[in-house]
Amino acid sequence: ALRELEQHGFLRRTRERVGGGKLATRTESYNHPEAAARGRARVAAAAPLPATAHVGAPVVAAAAAEPARVPAPEPEPVRALVLEREPVRVPVPEPEPVRALVLERESVRVPVPVPAPTPVPVEPVPGPRLVPAPAAPRKPRLPLPAPQQPTEALYAAAADLLAGLPRAAPLFLLSEEDARGLVPGVAAWLERGARPDAVRAAITDDPPVPLRHPAKLLRHRLAALLPPPLPAAVPVVPLQNCDDCDRAFRSSVPGCCRECRDARAYADGPCLIGA
Repeated sequence: ALRELEQHGFLRRTRERVGGGKLATRTESYNHPEAAARGRARVAAAAPLPATAHVGAPVVAAAAAEPARVPAPEPEPVRALVLEREPVRVPVPEPEPVRALVLERESVRVPVPVPAPTPVPVEPVPGPRLVPAPAAPRKPRLPLPAPQQPTEALYAAAADLLAGLPRAAPLFLLSEEDARGLVPGVAAWLERGARPDAVRAAITDDPPVPLRHPAKLLRHRLAALLPPPLPAAVPVVPLQNCDDCDRAFRSSVPGCCRECRDARAYADGPCLIGA
């Protein structure tokens, strides 16, 4: 409807810039679109119109001796065309008639009890069976370490360490069967040179909360945190006394030192120098 009014000249919409980099639409309405169209061109075309002289009655010659004098017509004032802008008339909406709300008294209706429908058993429709996605393969469980050269003293020290865990860490109270199964792992740590206090701190520090299976946690830590074996000991060659010069030298068997062996080999050989 606005586009149709704008097409016939009753409405004019222009866009103007306002502050803050925004645009606003300015709407102008006209009651007489023809006069509004002419009013835009009147500013340049407005100019004073030339005065028009009206000629009076013709001169009639008189029979008298003196000629008749014809009065000169007075010039009419110049009338300039002044355009006045007609005021814009905004249509005032007619007031709507006031409608009074009349409340009518309704008749009292007594509700009639309706028997509830008997529920019909509906068999559940089986939905699609959701199969869980296959889980990622779990890493194989590390075996519990065992000492390479088990001894009774080593197993006894490991059993004493496991039995004394509740004194330092009360959460690690083990049953007799769990302690018997963890003895080889602790013995492997002690065989590799770990001290008992270091073993106790490594397998009991920073436990998870809540701790549900202390024996499983100890088994995992004994297998995952196992220290490397001690380096092989370098054999020590004992000292021997030389049979000839009685000097000390290192050898696994008794005998003579290197200098005495060289001297004996030189004395037993043939003489190469002539007399």
